[in-house]
Amino acid sequence: MAGLIDILLKEDKINLEALIKDTVNIQIKNSIGVDNVDVIVDDIKISKFRQLIAKTLLDERSIDEDSEINRTGGSDSRSISIGDVNLFSYKRKDYTFANEGNEKEFRVDKSTNTRNCSRCQGRRKNDCSTCHTTGEIPCTSCTGGYNDCGNCNQGWKDCYSCNNGLTTTGYGDDKRTVNCTSCGGKGRTACRNCNQGKIPCGRCKTTTKVECYRCGGAGNIPCSDCDAQGTFNDFFVVTSEIIVKSNHQFLDLNPDGEFVKTKISEDEFNYSKSYSDYKLANLKEFNAELKTLTKGIGIVKEKQAPLKVNFSIHSCAALSFNIKIGSSTYIGGLKDGKLWYDDSFLQFLFYDILDGVPIESDFNKITNLKKPLVNQIEGFEDAFTFIAEYKKFENIINLKYSVIQYFDSTGKKIISTRNIQYINTELYLKHLYKKFTFKFAILAVFWCIPFFIFTTAKFEFTLLDIPNYVSLGGALFSVIVARLVINKKSPTNAMLKGLLVLIIAFAASFYLSHTQQKEKWDSIANCNHIERSEVETAWDIPNEKFHIDFWENEHCISITKIIKNDEYSRINARIKNEEQADFYIKLAVKGSTISNNKKGVILFLEDKSIIELPNEKIECTGNEYNGYVYASYILLNKEQIATLKDKKVNKFKSEIYEIELSENNSYKIKTYINCMTTLN
Repeated sequence: MAGLIDILLKEDKINLEALIKDTVNIQIKNSIGVDNVDVIVDDIKISKFRQLIAKTLLDERSIDEDSEINRTGGSDSRSISIGDVNLFSYKRKDYTFANEGNEKEFRVDKSTNTRNCSRCQGRRKNDCSTCHTTGEIPCTSCTGGYNDCGNCNQGWKDCYSCNNGLTTTGYGDDKRTVNCTSCGGKGRTACRNCNQGKIPCGRCKTTTKVECYRCGGAGNIPCSDCDAQGTFNDFFVVTSEIIVKSNHQFLDLNPDGEFVKTKISEDEFNYSKSYSDYKLANLKEFNAELKTLTKGIGIVKEKQAPLKVNFSIHSCAALSFNIKIGSSTYIGGLKDGKLWYDDSFLQFLFYDILDGVPIESDFNKITNLKKPLVNQIEGFEDAFTFIAEYKKFENIINLKYSVIQYFDSTGKKIISTRNIQYINTELYLKHLYKKFTFKFAILAVFWCIPFFIFTTAKFEFTLLDIPNYVSLGGALFSVIVARLVINKKSPTNAMLKGLLVLIIAFAASFYLSHTQQKEKWDSIANCNHIERSEVETAWDIPNEKFHIDFWENEHCISITKIIKNDEYSRINARIKNEEQADFYIKLAVKGSTISNNKKGVILFLEDKSIIELPNEKIECTGNEYNGYVYASYILLNKEQIATLKDKKVNKFKSEIYEIELSENNSYKIKTYINCMTTLN
């Protein structure tokens, strides 16, 4: 589209109307964010006319006194007065209308005058106002040049060798009280660090004065006005400024308001006092008008030297129009060479549009109006800050995590929610704290299960034993700790403190388990569980029987020692015969099928050695309703007994069964055999 002035000079109202509509809609879009508002432009009036302009280029001169610090150290005396200076004796060559406003300065020769600095009077320095020329200031580290000694009381210290000057000597009857030789019976000694409780000040050396921090002890400081040079040089400066004076006349009509223009033609000449020296080539027909305009340009001869003249004629256009938006009409025209119109309609249009905007849950429609809302309503920018934070909070709530991130997700949401500043998130945080606590409880239980299994298997406890109660209580307490900590601290902090409590509980449970196992093994080693009874024989002479059995899962282990007794008929007494004692190990295993006529048992020991009993029979008893029991009765010889006293049995194996023994039961077999060899 052509420029505004071309449209006006051509009186192209169609393009002018389109230009006005586009300009108005662009402003509406930028101001309130609305497109394609129905704008009606009417009553367009274009006024065309011409303008004659006569301009004179002048060199305007002035003279002033300037000053500079005298850094050369020399001294000059002015030999010319300001009235003796010819302002136009200094030449310049850049006289063009394009250089209007350019300035140049010329220093006047023989105008330099050296004078003393008014502050320091040529001394280059000024008295120090801090120390008042003394170079010293009072010491602030002491009083009177001394400080109190911190090791004594006014020069005296208590004597450490006596009590109030007295001490005892000798022993027994010769013991007596005498004056202390260290302090001469005074009960105190003189302090070696001071003199009567005073220590010389290390800063001022008892003088009570220190060097002035401002002048460094000199008593004066360099003059800041003259940069410690002492003198200034004053001189005259002639200033030359290119200025343009003009006069104009309208042809055809006089405009009422602003207008735009474009140059049609011009003539330019060097200045002459006689107007007749200007031979107009392009503007001959306006000779009389231009002469009148030229005479109307006032020149101050003492200060202004005319150098050039320029005559020009311009095509001009003025404009007025109306714009209608809705039922209202607004005037328009030109201002500063551009389209202008009354834009008060923006405020009314903005509120009309705002009334029809629905507030939805995503706030998208009102967000689209952010710029006009902020521009039109003071402080409304905060609303968009709240909206942005609301959307952030909504995203936090709706954020989904994978199964792998399940336990970490709540902690991340807690951290993100705590960063919300303008929304009350208290209720949601409470919900997240409960969720975090629940997940931590799941983890605590998850960690407890393998620990229970481990302690139960290793120490042969039941789930109701005290160590397991300790670990379970620790898990519960760790959940409580995590819940309390999460209210104030980070999820990581809460998790670590909860885990610390859980680890401490597990350690305590493990310690108790180990202690209880040791007590149990000590009890086994003391042979407290072995039953003692008598076995009748055919000769009515009872044999003594020591017996113990214990279960593990689906099998039972029994250890039996029978001591055979001999009878001496003369005294009718039973005599224990340890050499004839029999040791049995019975292994009974529950099964679901019947299997007869099997034999052979192997004992696997802790050092990888074995005891093979190939001829030991395996008896099968029971029925299909109650189940079957496979039992092996192993009679041990002396060599086997000696081996089992030193080595633990880890496994029994036969054609029917293979039994891995727990560490506890392996220990029991070894310990009970050792016990029974000592019982009689």
